Amino acid sequence: MKLLLDANLSWRLIKVLENPNHEVEHVNRVVLPVPASDEKIWEYARTHSFTIVTKDHDFIRLSEMRGSPPPVIIIGRQNMPWRFYGELIRDKLPEIEKAILDEKLALIEIL
Repeated sequence: MKLLLDANLSWRLIKVLENPNHEVEHVNRVVLPVPASDEKIWEYARTHSFTIVTKDHDFIRLSEMRGSPPPVIIIGRQNMPWRFYGELIRDKLPEIEKAILDEKLALIEIL
């Protein structure tokens, strides 16, 4: 699984989430303008087979309008230290990966 972290998440999460089964990139470290628009992030993720991980609820609208790919993971919790986001995402990765591989969900919310 390939995860693309939105700008509203710390780049430090790359090391927390990366493992042999997961490639993790941050939007500020790939070939996108900084700051990148949601549409540019969406297109990059779709073209490069990434799942977008974000706290930005504007991606819900994009997912509803454009469908999948890319799948989108929306984190419902706000204003937490980056380490807590890492634990939250990491704990949910098996469920997320299964949903994405089964192509059952285009939009996954983590609360």
